[in-house]
Amino acid sequence: DTLVLCLLDLDRFKEINDTHGHDAGDRVLIEVAERFQSCVRASDVVARLGGDEFLIGLVNCASLDHIRQIAGDIVTSIGRPIQLGPELGVEVGVSIGICVEQDSGQTLEAMYKAADRAMYEVKRQGRNGFAMVLADGTIAVEKIVGNEQ
Repeated sequence: DTLVLCLLDLDRFKEINDTHGHDAGDRVLIEVAERFQSCVRASDVVARLGGDEFLIGLVNCASLDHIRQIAGDIVTSIGRPIQLGPELGVEVGVSIGICVEQDSGQTLEAMYKAADRAMYEVKRQGRNGFAMVLADGTIAVEKIVGNEQ
């Protein structure tokens, strides 16, 4: 059983909270969590860690391409505007760090730290995308989505 740990951090969430208030921020978090859930299988786990940070655990992914597909679907889904009212739509993005379990001896803590490094590399390179930690420990930023206005 292969475990894939995805660490997700929302982009521009603080700006929404500051501009529209905490109730609006809470509605965004609920919508985002539902979108995350819609991109994964029933056997996968979606959890909010706190603030605007989430964790997704994927079990038994068929291939790296399947993991890339899921991550790409999440980035696309989160990129769609979130309606907070009839006249108010807001946009957030998501930066995702992904660690694929390399061997059964790898701890969850080590996987979390690796996913965290990958997530911050996405943020460093422009946000709104995903990166994977490769078997040799290097980070490959797979996709950064431009923000078309």
